[in-house]
Amino acid sequence: MDAKKYDTAADVSEILGSDWFEKCANHLNDAIIVTEVKPMGFPGPRILWANDLFYQLTGYQPAEVIGMSPRILQGPLTSKTELQRLRTALKNWQVCRIELLNYKKDGSTFWNEFEVTPITDKNGHYTHWISVQRDVSERKLLELKLIENEERYALAIEGANVGIWDLQVSTDKVYFSPIWKTMLGYTDDELVDATSLVFASMVYPDDKRDVFLELDNLLNEISQDYEIEFRLRHKLGHYIYIHSHATAVRDEHNKIVRVVGTHVDVSERKRAEAQLSYQSSHDELTGLFNRREFERLATELLENYVGFGYKHALCYIDLDQFKVVNDTCGHAAGDELLRQLGAVLKKLIRKGDTFGRLGGDEFGVLIKNCAIQDAFNIASSIKSIIEDYQFIYEGQGFRVSASMGLVPIIDAETTLSRLLKNADAACYMAKDYGRNRIHIFSVNDEEIAQRHGEMQWVNRIQQALSENRFCLYAQSIESLKDNNKVHYEILIRLQEADGLIVPPGAFLPAAERYNLSSQLDRWVIDKTLSLLNLNPNFLNNMDFISVNLSGHSLTDESVLQFIIAKFSQYKIDGKKLCFEITETAAISNMVMAEQFIMELKKFGCQFALDDFGSGLSSFAYLKNLPVDYLKIDGIFVKDMAQDKIDFAMVKAIHEVGHIMGMQTIAEFVEHSTTKEKLRELGVDYAQGYAIHKPQAFEKILLNAQNEYAC
Repeated sequence: MDAKKYDTAADVSEILGSDWFEKCANHLNDAIIVTEVKPMGFPGPRILWANDLFYQLTGYQPAEVIGMSPRILQGPLTSKTELQRLRTALKNWQVCRIELLNYKKDGSTFWNEFEVTPITDKNGHYTHWISVQRDVSERKLLELKLIENEERYALAIEGANVGIWDLQVSTDKVYFSPIWKTMLGYTDDELVDATSLVFASMVYPDDKRDVFLELDNLLNEISQDYEIEFRLRHKLGHYIYIHSHATAVRDEHNKIVRVVGTHVDVSERKRAEAQLSYQSSHDELTGLFNRREFERLATELLENYVGFGYKHALCYIDLDQFKVVNDTCGHAAGDELLRQLGAVLKKLIRKGDTFGRLGGDEFGVLIKNCAIQDAFNIASSIKSIIEDYQFIYEGQGFRVSASMGLVPIIDAETTLSRLLKNADAACYMAKDYGRNRIHIFSVNDEEIAQRHGEMQWVNRIQQALSENRFCLYAQSIESLKDNNKVHYEILIRLQEADGLIVPPGAFLPAAERYNLSSQLDRWVIDKTLSLLNLNPNFLNNMDFISVNLSGHSLTDESVLQFIIAKFSQYKIDGKKLCFEITETAAISNMVMAEQFIMELKKFGCQFALDDFGSGLSSFAYLKNLPVDYLKIDGIFVKDMAQDKIDFAMVKAIHEVGHIMGMQTIAEFVEHSTTKEKLRELGVDYAQGYAIHKPQAFEKILLNAQNEYAC
């Protein structure tokens, strides 16, 4: 790893995706280390960056620690309990403050007081630890001296650079050292012979109970010493954070006679740690809880407050027209809309409920102690606020709406994963039903059950892509006029780990819905062109090969460039390829579809409009699409020999296509009588089980190779 790459706090802020770290690091006068949690290619965490104060403290040089495990800094451990507490906190991604002996470069040790804060990315995934450290060796030594004897005690106080207080139990008098007084803005002649009441009056009200409960425990011999952080009031009225360590001094009868404590001002560190902790749990853009913290609070709700009569709900919110704002005015406008909506909705959320941004334009609300009908009313209020909100940006006005999934939380066995999946599925159903509505999840909802099935397919598709378990099949398309013309349509199949072949109808709907279809298209194009390149004789004897393209690919400029690049890589003539696009996809993206088609036609490619006849405005749009073939939807073809209406539809589509200079292909030709009817109508091509059943493409290539060899 190049140590120079991350020379400054600004470099680290860029890695973390925000300038908040740079502001903290430049403000804090302590050593700082940034550790990358799961770097690529490394078995464990490694140090990413450290500031100059760290190198001054330890004597190391950057090249000696950057890229190394933080374990190299651990010295001899004085407490296995403390080490285990640190490990547990890191494992559970919790903020942890601890004191340990650490090594310097020369082998010497020092007492290191540090606080570790976990940091997440915008998706709520843990990526880094940030550790704020300081050398407290002098304080630790002083604490040991304070209880030994009066002579050493006086010398220790005189030379100490930390504040000291000494409570005489019998008189209730408190001695405050000069540095202690300076720390709180007092002169040396003030607070002389003060009582414990003076001390108590300085403690921040919210901290009093904890501080004096600990002290009371000490005096009642429940513990021998205590360590705590709290706030004390400065003479000028403001409060500072104090790190305190107190020890009981006993007489020969084991009776407590004094309580001696050290105070260190840690205000700067606490401010920086608070900002780091805030960053780890809040969304930087909106200030709402981020996904990680939202899920943590949801888990806490599920573990502690579900069942026993408690009822709650999760509302999953997805903005409907957010992309319009981004596309029209840019991402800065989209960010501003999210900030404004977040601020408006936060005021509407009930006290005690949890509101967070889950990513992109998605929000979530944990509605506590609420029956589902009441939760629905709350969600309806949120929906109305969003719908009525007018966003103005640089003189342009926008309105958005929201689709919401509402899930009742009444089952103590519910897991966080299941809860979020149910909410996501219900939200998608709200979108499917027309958007700007609320869909309440029900275990008996058949459409949601279907959605869950599709969601499960997402991981299976991604895994199959990574393991290269997709395969190509092909089905012959026969000419009804010239038997010398031969071409095939390439079809995709998924091969399970056990060898079972899965048809496309099982996984393509999920791929379309969850934006994986473009990845599948790329795989099919690359694999097809690669095989054709290896079988030039087969390609030369083909009229053309048909490859399907999804609607997502039609609107993805990178897919177009990918196809062009593959033509060059495999030396394939574009004239040998025909790309099939569905009528509904073409109509939904008319302008982009036309541009996509015209660009690839420059390379000689042909285009077929698949499933033609299924759209409501087929003929009206047809004249605007420069396609070469119409594939007549099989829903009309399969029964045309018996159904007069289907026959008439096939005839009409064929005649319109020919008038426009297009050739026609009939799908789902399953009987010889259907084939003859198509021939009578003058349809150009037929495809279906009566012509050829799909076969593995590589097997077709092998058979062709053997045939050419003969």
